[in-house]
Amino acid sequence: MKKETVIRIETLQLITDPKTFFEADKFLSVDVFDIAEMPISSLEKLKLRNNGKAFDYAGRTYMPILLKGSPENLFLNTKNGLPCQIGNINVLLYFDGKLSEIIAQKKVYDISNCYKKKEFNFRADTDFLINRYVLPYVMGAVTSHKPKVLFPGNILSEVAI
Repeated sequence: MKKETVIRIETLQLITDPKTFFEADKFLSVDVFDIAEMPISSLEKLKLRNNGKAFDYAGRTYMPILLKGSPENLFLNTKNGLPCQIGNINVLLYFDGKLSEIIAQKKVYDISNCYKKKEFNFRADTDFLINRYVLPYVMGAVTSHKPKVLFPGNILSEVAI
């Protein structure tokens, strides 16, 4: 059985401009969903927290979302909605095409070198996720980037990630 390589997100090279984004072979987009008010049962949220897939901060539950791929696929695949599962709920994640905003909000990393490894997984410290992706929203510093998420039953919601 091969040992999986764990790569800490905090150690990855942050993409700081569109030119660098399109020069990268592969990228990792990192963000968090506030799932506190999603139609997920308390039991499902507890399972997500216990499995390390979600965390609590200031009375809310957050779940990291990691998207990896090639730069051109970000625009192609999220234009019509990218299927994701959060707990027992299937959702579609949309990207609004505002690349400069996700770069300014430090959400995109170059993983070209990592992709050459056959088996790898990404991890991040909860403190890192809170400081980089939760606090800017909680403090009101970031308000503009709110991708649309389509929940089952055609309930359209904007989720700050």
